Amino acid sequence: MEVKIPVPYISQYTDITDKYFALTSCGMASLYMVLQYFNERKIISLSQKVEEMVIIGRETENGYRPGVGWIHDYFVKTAQDLGLQSYRKEKIQSFDEVLHSLQNNNPVI
Repeated sequence: MEVKIPVPYISQYTDITDKYFALTSCGMASLYMVLQYFNERKIISLSQKVEEMVIIGRETENGYRPGVGWIHDYFVKTAQDLGLQSYRKEKIQSFDEVLHSLQNNNPVI
């Protein structure tokens, strides 16, 4: 079954002007696309630009660790702080959970 959700495209290379940040911002760009999707539907209010979120995340303890990368729990907390249901899920046993989320117009990162 094919499910498509109109999530806006954000490029870590063209939408983030700082070239060093651009190389290390794939996770934040992915989160930002989902946040922008919900912002466009008036479910959340997002006032920051992606590059601002990169800078804030990198300056936040447990947001980004040099040599490691983005801390996934930081993305979960950021989405929750904006009012979205968000959780971290690893080792998915079945694609059904992902498919169920997509069928309900909830993007998955």
